[in-house]
Amino acid sequence: MKFLNKERLNLLIALCAILISTTSFYATYQQAKAANLQVKVMTMPIVEFSHGNFDIKEKKPLISFTLKNAGSGPAILKSIQFNSIIKTFSIPIIPIS
Repeated sequence: MKFLNKERLNLLIALCAILISTTSFYATYQQAKAANLQVKVMTMPIVEFSHGNFDIKEKKPLISFTLKNAGSGPAILKSIQFNSIIKTFSIPIIPIS
C-alpha cells in the first residue's frame, strides 16, 4: 500500500486550498481595515491657526488671527476664546452658508 494514494493526495490538495483561501481572506480583511483607517485619516479636519501683528499692504500695525481648514473633512467650530492678561474674549461662530 502506497502512502500517497489517490484519496490522500486529493485530501492534501484540498487542505492546501483551504489554507490558501483562509490566508487570502485574512490578507484581504487586513487590507480593507487599513484602507478604511486611511480614509478616516484623510478626511480628518485639520485646523491651522496663524497670527500676525503687522499689515504688509497697509504698512501699519494690525493684530490678526486666522483659522483655516487645511484638512479634507469638515471642521466645525462652535466658539473661539482669546485670553489676555487684561480680558477674555469669547466669540461665537456663525456658520457661513
